Amino acid sequence: LWNPFIDCGVPLLVSVQQGVLYPPNWLHLLVSTERAFCLLIVAHTLFAGAGTWLYCRGRGCSPVGCSIATMVFAVGGTQVLHFYEGQGMVVFSMAWWPWILWQLDRLVTGVTTGRVAGLAVFLSLQFLAGFPLFTLVMAWLIPAYLLLLGVDWSRWCGKPNRQLILGSGVAALLALGLVAIVLLPAMDFVGQAHRGQLSLETAESHALPATHLVRSIVPGFFGHPVDSTFWGDDQHWNVLTFCGVVSLVLVPWSVTSSSRRVVLYWGVVAIGMLSYCLGGVVFDICYLFLPGFDLFRRPIALRLFLIFAVAVLAALGWDRLASLRERDGGRRGLAVMILLGLA
Repeated sequence: LWNPFIDCGVPLLVSVQQGVLYPPNWLHLLVSTERAFCLLIVAHTLFAGAGTWLYCRGRGCSPVGCSIATMVFAVGGTQVLHFYEGQGMVVFSMAWWPWILWQLDRLVTGVTTGRVAGLAVFLSLQFLAGFPLFTLVMAWLIPAYLLLLGVDWSRWCGKPNRQLILGSGVAALLALGLVAIVLLPAMDFVGQAHRGQLSLETAESHALPATHLVRSIVPGFFGHPVDSTFWGDDQHWNVLTFCGVVSLVLVPWSVTSSSRRVVLYWGVVAIGMLSYCLGGVVFDICYLFLPGFDLFRRPIALRLFLIFAVAVLAALGWDRLASLRERDGGRRGLAVMILLGLA
């Protein structure tokens, strides 16, 4: 019931970030602490990659496009770096995001009891993993996703739309029931803590410095953060935005993809997350006007949503490039897009 190793001691159950009721963490009961963390790191990295592959494949991306998205999001190093500062819950929580999206797409194709239950389990595990900021962001992104990519607006009163809304609503309620044993005491705990007293300036001080965007291409630009050769801002040593030149070259190609609504959604998410991470207008609006956002002071954490959006757009961009590369003028178009991507 009590964890004496953090601060001056904290209650174990109500501290959501401890992940006491997150089932994968129960591995600590079976093996040593060191071995458990190693297994959890590898498992969640592979799990995030598998989910990214399934999601992109379900969206019609080619195997090569899915591989690119998987490499950018899961094994590019952006998530894994959190383990060095003891922020494993960030990776654990984000690993469920592609699986939630994959299940949402399955729900769109047909609402069944199994798919509703599966979505509820994924949502609850994402929360129990221990990073509620991501849960809050998903609470906004998921309805927007369903409205743009799930609802058939040509027959907005049709039975499929009603089933989709009902099914997703039931899944959300089931997920709330599954996490209530942690959520309710956590809300009471937050009410007694000082998080609600953060000023906008304090919260925004943990924004992503624009200079660190160069690490999207050169992750070691400021030196190595682990072997003490890092010469950048000490507060932001872990702010890695690496996605690679390849993805940045491919992203502009997605604009001409036939999956226009998918491109629109992830393009808006990418731009919005970039503004939020930089401490821009989007961050100010969220902090001042959207419930719950004023409890968090790490806008840089949402760069993982930005990386995922880039990964999906890169997959779509590759497929678009593959369909055009044999046509006349393809090389000229490739040259133009490469310049745009590098810019």
